[in-house]
Amino acid sequence: MIKINKLISTAINEKALNKDANLQKLNNYNVLYHWEKIVGKDIALQSIPVNIENKILFVAVNNSVWCQHLSMLKDDIIYKINKFAGVLLVEDLKFRNQYYDKNKRAIVDKKEYNLANNIAQIKLTKEENDKVNELTATITDEKLRKNLKKLMVKNLAFNKIKVDNNWHKCLNCDTLCSKQEQYCTVCKIQRKAEKASKIRKLLIEAPWLTYAELNSYENCTSKEFINEKIILLNYYADLVANNKDNKIYLLTLVMLFNGAKMEEINDNLIQKTLTKFRRKK
Repeated sequence: MIKINKLISTAINEKALNKDANLQKLNNYNVLYHWEKIVGKDIALQSIPVNIENKILFVAVNNSVWCQHLSMLKDDIIYKINKFAGVLLVEDLKFRNQYYDKNKRAIVDKKEYNLANNIAQIKLTKEENDKVNELTATITDEKLRKNLKKLMVKNLAFNKIKVDNNWHKCLNCDTLCSKQEQYCTVCKIQRKAEKASKIRKLLIEAPWLTYAELNSYENCTSKEFINEKIILLNYYADLVANNKDNKIYLLTLVMLFNGAKMEEINDNLIQKTLTKFRRKK
């Protein structure tokens, strides 16, 4: 079963495609198709590119060990991708520990596998086939053009199967989601990052806020609140360690750690806070 990214499904269904947009999408497909050539056989056996969105390449990886290993090679992989593409195509990589089939050609969702067996029976409309031909018309490499056309046709057919099985558009974009989900993977990641940013901003502006107080401004879980607070505590602890004369950093750290307002801070509370962070280090 082929589960291709938002870029392909969007490209096929757009009513108007300009040449720049076509070139961008074709560059994306080219990287996905030549993954092994770009990163080498060893890495390709353990990973597969899923999609490129906002210059971020999402990569499915065979296990958590390889996720960690590839994270350390991120800069080198980004360099190789952009060198191969000849343009600044990718600025970041996101690795996901995700199941995929043995032939390394596409991501496989175990619950969807039986559904994909019917994909060959789906027929595309003339308009859909024309769009595929239009999008791939500028590719001079015959083998690449043929494979990309096959890839996009399968994706269109799979999307038809999804619709027949009550899949729906992501609330934020045109990507299809299972009926249990409201947002596609890319949008969920973006929403999570946006929420984290809002939580951090509130805590920076009012470091004394408790979870209940912050939740009245930005709806979040206690886990989300704690995660962002820990990030800020570590950030300000480093600032204090490297800027010992900066009182603002110190007071912010004390308010964050103790949930204390400015008027509640005294020398004793400052010393207790500093002592605890020195012990942690």
